[in-house]
Amino acid sequence: MKRYGLKDENELQKHFAKRISDIVKARGREFIGWDEMLDDGLVEGAIVMSWRDAKGGIEAVKLGHKAIMTPMLHSYFNIAQKEKEDSLCHRQWLVPLKAVYDFEPVPDSLTVSQAALVLGGQGCMWTEYFSNVSALEYGIFPRLSAMAEVYWSQKSRRNWHFFAQKILDQYKRYDLWGANYSDHFLKTGK
Repeated sequence: MKRYGLKDENELQKHFAKRISDIVKARGREFIGWDEMLDDGLVEGAIVMSWRDAKGGIEAVKLGHKAIMTPMLHSYFNIAQKEKEDSLCHRQWLVPLKAVYDFEPVPDSLTVSQAALVLGGQGCMWTEYFSNVSALEYGIFPRLSAMAEVYWSQKSRRNWHFFAQKILDQYKRYDLWGANYSDHFLKTGK
């Protein structure tokens, strides 16, 4: 830090982000960083991965940056789907199927030009918490189906009750594939 005249860890983070961004751009690519970049000042042209909540993505697009919406309490599939679930991490929070479905990646509060800067979203799965594929599948399914519905469908065409009927057919597909999945929704409707 002394070598580069940096006062603290925040300046170090921004310096590091700028350095990596320059390397990435030199190879014809775009730099993506977590929304903590907003805390220290964004690197020019950085794409913000808004993981803590949607606020980071909203702030980024209002500053003219692109954003990928992946807020933890709607998009992280390694977080439990129900209380007292042993197979997944971060049991202090829950991300049930309905929470995934209810997330709106492009908030109405954005202007048309700001909304165009929202590149989309992603489901996240920190695989180091899992010892086998079956546990991964359990975390992903059926929440990935809800996320796909949200990201592929126009907002005006989304309907939770219709989705709740369609997902029953998707469970049959999971069975055909031999995939492991959470049946919490089948038992509770959530």
